[in-house]
Amino acid sequence: QEGDRIFIVSSIFGGTGAAGFPLLLKNIRDAGQSLENNALIKAAKVGAVTLLPYFDIKKDAKKTSINATYLCS
Repeated sequence: QEGDRIFIVSSIFGGTGAAGFPLLLKNIRDAGQSLENNALIKAAKVGAVTLLPYFDIKKDAKKTSINATYLCS
Protein backbone atom coordinates (compact mmCIF):
# COMPACT_ATOMS: atom_id res chain seq x y z
CA GLN A 1 0.00 0.00 0.00
CA GLU A 2 1.05 3.58 -0.34
CA GLY A 3 3.46 4.54 2.44
CA ASP A 4 4.68 0.98 3.04
CA ARG A 5 8.41 0.49 3.36
CA ILE A 6 10.69 -2.44 2.62
CA PHE A 7 13.45 -3.60 4.95
CA ILE A 8 15.97 -6.25 3.90
CA VAL A 9 18.19 -8.24 6.27
CA SER A 10 21.16 -9.96 4.65
CA SER A 11 24.49 -11.50 5.50
CA ILE A 12 28.02 -10.98 4.25
CA PHE A 13 28.95 -14.40 5.61
CA GLY A 14 28.54 -15.91 2.17
CA GLY A 15 25.98 -18.03 0.45
CA THR A 16 22.43 -17.06 -0.44
CA GLY A 17 22.18 -14.10 1.94
CA ALA A 18 25.25 -12.40 0.54
CA ALA A 19 24.47 -13.07 -3.11
CA GLY A 20 20.74 -12.54 -2.85
CA PHE A 21 20.70 -8.98 -1.48
CA PRO A 22 21.69 -7.07 -4.64
CA LEU A 23 19.40 -9.23 -6.78
CA LEU A 24 16.48 -8.76 -4.41
CA LEU A 25 16.94 -4.99 -4.43
CA LYS A 26 17.20 -4.95 -8.23
CA ASN A 27 14.00 -6.99 -8.55
CA ILE A 28 12.16 -4.63 -6.21
CA ARG A 29 13.25 -1.61 -8.25
CA ASP A 30 12.44 -3.35 -11.55
CA ALA A 31 9.01 -4.66 -10.45
CA GLY A 32 7.22 -5.80 -13.59
CA GLN A 33 3.84 -4.65 -14.86
CA SER A 34 2.31 -8.03 -14.01
CA LEU A 35 3.04 -7.50 -10.30
CA GLU A 36 0.15 -5.94 -8.43
CA ASN A 37 0.97 -2.44 -7.12
CA ASN A 38 4.26 -2.40 -9.04
CA ALA A 39 4.43 1.41 -9.05
CA LEU A 40 4.10 1.51 -5.26
CA ILE A 41 6.76 -1.19 -4.85
CA LYS A 42 9.18 0.69 -7.12
CA ALA A 43 8.63 3.92 -5.19
CA ALA A 44 8.77 2.40 -1.69
CA LYS A 45 11.55 3.47 0.66
CA VAL A 46 14.00 0.62 1.15
CA GLY A 47 16.22 0.07 4.18
CA ALA A 48 18.70 -2.71 4.80
CA VAL A 49 21.12 -4.12 7.32
CA THR A 50 23.99 -6.49 6.58
CA LEU A 51 25.13 -8.85 9.32
CA LEU A 52 28.65 -10.05 9.99
CA PRO A 53 29.34 -13.70 10.86
CA TYR A 54 28.04 -14.57 14.32
CA PHE A 55 29.79 -17.89 14.78
CA ASP A 56 33.06 -19.58 13.92
CA ILE A 57 34.41 -23.10 13.51
CA LYS A 58 37.20 -24.77 15.44
CA LYS A 59 40.41 -24.16 13.54
CA ASP A 60 42.38 -27.06 15.04
CA ALA A 61 39.96 -29.84 14.18
CA LYS A 62 40.28 -31.86 10.98
CA LYS A 63 36.54 -32.35 10.79
CA THR A 64 34.22 -29.89 12.39
CA SER A 65 30.76 -28.51 11.91
CA ILE A 66 29.46 -24.99 12.30
CA ASN A 67 28.36 -24.54 15.86
CA ALA A 68 26.86 -21.41 17.42
CA THR A 69 28.76 -22.15 20.66
CA TYR A 70 31.95 -21.05 18.89
CA LEU A 71 30.89 -17.41 18.81
CA CYS A 72 33.11 -14.88 17.11
CA SER A 73 34.75 -12.39 19.41
